[in-house]
Amino acid sequence: MARFDALPYNRPGHSGMNDWQIYRRLLRYVFPHWLMFSLSLVGYGIYAMGNVLLADLLQFLLDSLDDSVDVTSGIVSSVVYTLFDTEGLSRVEFARIAVPTAMVVLASTRASGFFMGNYCMSYVARVLIHTLRCELFDKMLVAPSSYYDAHNQGALISKITFNVEQVTGAVTKALKTVVREGLTVIALASYLLYLNWRLCLVFLAVIPVIALVVSYVGRHFRRYSRRIQSSMGNVTQVSGESVSGYKEIRLFGGQLQQKERFRSASQYNRLQNLKLAFVDGLSTPVIQTLLAFALATLVWFALSPDILEGFTAGSLVAFLTAATQLGKPIRQLSEVQSDIQRGLAAAEDIFAQLDLDEEIDLGQLSVQHARGDISIKGVSFAYPGNDRLVLNDVSLEIPAGTTVALVGRSGSRKTTLVQLLARFYQPATGSILLDGVPLDDYRLADLRAQLAMVSQNVALFHDTVYNNIAYGS
Repeated sequence: MARFDALPYNRPGHSGMNDWQIYRRLLRYVFPHWLMFSLSLVGYGIYAMGNVLLADLLQFLLDSLDDSVDVTSGIVSSVVYTLFDTEGLSRVEFARIAVPTAMVVLASTRASGFFMGNYCMSYVARVLIHTLRCELFDKMLVAPSSYYDAHNQGALISKITFNVEQVTGAVTKALKTVVREGLTVIALASYLLYLNWRLCLVFLAVIPVIALVVSYVGRHFRRYSRRIQSSMGNVTQVSGESVSGYKEIRLFGGQLQQKERFRSASQYNRLQNLKLAFVDGLSTPVIQTLLAFALATLVWFALSPDILEGFTAGSLVAFLTAATQLGKPIRQLSEVQSDIQRGLAAAEDIFAQLDLDEEIDLGQLSVQHARGDISIKGVSFAYPGNDRLVLNDVSLEIPAGTTVALVGRSGSRKTTLVQLLARFYQPATGSILLDGVPLDDYRLADLRAQLAMVSQNVALFHDTVYNNIAYGS
């Protein structure tokens, strides 16, 4: 028999990545589905051009009422007059037919592009999320024991559920909004440049200011998002412990203690969400005010005599309509910042987990049935992240077919020695041999096939009794 002393140990953490590394890593999951992604870009491009042409349609309508201007100066009007014969019809009579028809065609085409872009982008996004979730789960199945020592159960479950869902919001809603509204901004800005580039520069001057606001707010979003993820892990942990240990809680009268723990974890989560909501709610009116100022300046310049000389009534209305339409996509692009930062913070954590090393398995020796001779020679061990030894110079000889009891108080590292036999950890010094062969020489799967362990914490899977008994390979 051997006796061991109980010693404490610490738990390690992990590091993060910068924004560009996260963006580039996410794009790798998109590349295999480039066709659907390209189709989504085509759809959103159609949608963006539909917004532009609907504004240009107003120029066609208003210029048709004035015989002194060139009615074909607009994009829609030039196409319509090129495709159709107007002989025998006045401008107004032709516009009476062409404008309503163009409205229906443009609206239908725009709606089709919107559907195409949304569906194809959702397809890519859901595949990305499914792949991330499966990779994270697969990684957890082969992660070293130190990984589980560093995280509580609630935090690990929260990574697969809550963190992945945060990436879902960033990839589905945010990605669709960024691509759709981004193309719309580009299309409308190009149209404004086409109509009057000098006047367009007045409106575009406010864009750098908006970018600074979005950048400043984004830093706060990321910080609060990380805190929310951490607090959700605590909420999940306390909830899981309370459900699995409800008998012990009631037996020892721990209801009040668990209530306080849960309320504390939930309260911290609530405060961080409120801070995020405050920053998100404040950024939107600031950006709207900047846009209103830009539009007001634009109208002031547009109505000056020098500028008016270069406009027809139709082109002026089309210009102001397109400029007004820019407000909505720019506002949506700024509002989606919170979803993007939450997703990036979650993706940062997920990628950090995926980059962790797997269990070390350099063994080449295969074995079907070992005799069972175990030799432990001068083994010392300290848990990862702690230099203090929990096992110190332990030696044992256990011949095959014999029964050995390790006796000691709870926490005296009896289980630790068994975990070293299963190579969940590596000894700091010394060696362990099975049938005269060091454990490191065995293939990990073959070594563990020789072992069975019934711990004081029984694990039952959500399955039948038969499948629990016959569990594994």
